[in-house]
Amino acid sequence: MSYVDDLIEFCLMHRDDIATAVEEKRQDPGGGGHTGGSGSGHSYVSDPTAIQGIKAALSVPCVYVAYGATVCGKRDAVLIRQPERWLKVVDKVAAYCLKSSDTKEFYHHRYILREDHVKTCHDLNLSRGAYYAKKANVIRLAENLAIGFGCLSPYCRMGKII
Repeated sequence: MSYVDDLIEFCLMHRDDIATAVEEKRQDPGGGGHTGGSGSGHSYVSDPTAIQGIKAALSVPCVYVAYGATVCGKRDAVLIRQPERWLKVVDKVAAYCLKSSDTKEFYHHRYILREDHVKTCHDLNLSRGAYYAKKANVIRLAENLAIGFGCLSPYCRMGKII
């Protein structure tokens, strides 16, 4: 699998973790900041309320999403750029796949229950080839939506990630 496929699979499987990381980032005070000054015609003023309002209006640029077991007090983490756009992508993919009778059970087992391919193939009576074909279809759908939402470059298969 490529980096793009891994990123898409991670986002599909860890939707709730990404949403939690975005909320934590929004609630993080992250320093006071200031408004005005430096030639803007407005005096240099420390205004924490204004800074909080500006932060709430802007999108979160990136978050680290921890996953896996804790080893020596640390967990692995993945950097997700434009996480709010990724959440929109995942929601659209889930809505489409859960409506479709062809992919409904597959999506539920793979991305919501996070089952491995052996258990999913056994439960759904799928061949290994059919499993990977369904998985590829979901990933391509998510990739096209991610390109449309601006999460990925249209040239992402050429190694160019936004």
